[in-house]
Amino acid sequence: MFSPIRILKPGETHQTICARVCRLWRNTDYNTGRLISLDCLLVDKQDEAIHGFIRAKDADFISDKMQLGTIYEISNFFITNNKQKYKIVPHAAMLQFARSTVFKNVEEDIPEIPQHKFNFVEFDQSTSKIDINDILSDVIGRVISIKGIEESTINDRMVKRRGFVIQNIREETLNVTLWGEIGDNIDENSLQTMPEPVVIAFSAMAAKQYMGGLYVASTSGTSFYIDPDIPETKKIKKRFSHSIQGIDFIAGSTKKPLPLEEQKTINRTTIIELQALNPYQNQETKFTVKAIITELHIHQGWFYNACPRCYRQIKQSGTSWWCDNHGHLTTMPISWYKINARIEDSTGGMNIVMFEKTVQSLINKPCSILTIQEGYTDPAVIPPILNQLKGMSKIFVIQFRPRGAFIDAVVIKSFDDDVQPLSLPAPTTIPSTETISSVTSFDPETPQVRVARLGEGSRVGRFSWRWERRRVGDLSLAGGSSTDLGDDMQVEASCRGGAREEFCRC
Repeated sequence: MFSPIRILKPGETHQTICARVCRLWRNTDYNTGRLISLDCLLVDKQDEAIHGFIRAKDADFISDKMQLGTIYEISNFFITNNKQKYKIVPHAAMLQFARSTVFKNVEEDIPEIPQHKFNFVEFDQSTSKIDINDILSDVIGRVISIKGIEESTINDRMVKRRGFVIQNIREETLNVTLWGEIGDNIDENSLQTMPEPVVIAFSAMAAKQYMGGLYVASTSGTSFYIDPDIPETKKIKKRFSHSIQGIDFIAGSTKKPLPLEEQKTINRTTIIELQALNPYQNQETKFTVKAIITELHIHQGWFYNACPRCYRQIKQSGTSWWCDNHGHLTTMPISWYKINARIEDSTGGMNIVMFEKTVQSLINKPCSILTIQEGYTDPAVIPPILNQLKGMSKIFVIQFRPRGAFIDAVVIKSFDDDVQPLSLPAPTTIPSTETISSVTSFDPETPQVRVARLGEGSRVGRFSWRWERRRVGDLSLAGGSSTDLGDDMQVEASCRGGAREEFCRC
């Protein structure tokens, strides 16, 4: 009568399942707060799970029919491909619901259908998922420390975050960061009255790296569970039943935006100094450099078709468009600047990449105006207005961004040159390999400067920072081609959706 979740395949119809709604969340656009979809995780009595979602236009109609923890007989749904990245569960398919989908409430509970469904990973296994996150991670551990809610300025917006440190039965620790409003729902007073150890599980977390150390960050699909009634909780409580260590509650602080003059001068460097840095160990640091745009490498194109939700490059699939994060698009793609260029100062030159927001701030015109209204639809034909970029002297804010086997020097912001630079402090050398941190430090703040030097031809992991001997040197890497990042300082979170990662429906 009912189809097991494990046999569902993309493209099939006329299936009926019996499953419990074990997670339910609203997926919103990080930048605008607009509802994208209502999402859920369904589990059946075979302990198999699948991700389901309802588009925003049908969400209000469906939401009254679906309650967390309730078992339903569900029919009249469409089975589509799961996302290639940021999957909630490893199933090959997802379920798309609509107004015609039938949710029949099963009055009697079915004990064989679990209340929760997790795919826990060991802390060290998350290392292999850093900035890949094909399947998001569920993690569990006893609470070692909690930091109060903090606010940081990201992309000129105040963003809430909350940090945790958890410990597994092998006594490894892991830093956890919750972005946005989810951290507000954790009651410190209740945790203080609970018997030790307190166990917490986090679902749908994205693995990240900061200063060589591993941490996991929340996505739009993240939920947390305190002392969940599952076997893993019992194992952790038994392991630490005699521990006298309580939870360390650490006061949070609000990080105020840097004054404009400091933004223009922080981590000021020259091009030759910037090229001497190890890009893999300095991805979290923003550098400022005063330079002139001398060349536009338009033979590589000046825009691309982007997903309107995560701004990554998409490709055509038959008559529709395909996003690796979101599958087949139901809306038209958008045009997004991506301009490869060369900047120079008195010490040398380097290649940089500029995306939509940076280019738009320099020429005061969105890419969509050029492609839609002015008809410049050929990436190989440069609109005259882009020639205005050549010769511009600016203070560029540069950050190293990974792109598959490559790493790019991305301009994330620019300023007019009307201040004197602050001197760059001496760099701190960081080892090229790191283990899971046992320090109860918290997330990601951009330091004034904490950088590692990398000599010519040195290797970091499987990558190589290679110099080209044209003037002083170009910024390039050995490696094959890869899909363009196509993000413009999006916080990996929702992805975006991370954060920034990240923001997309996860």
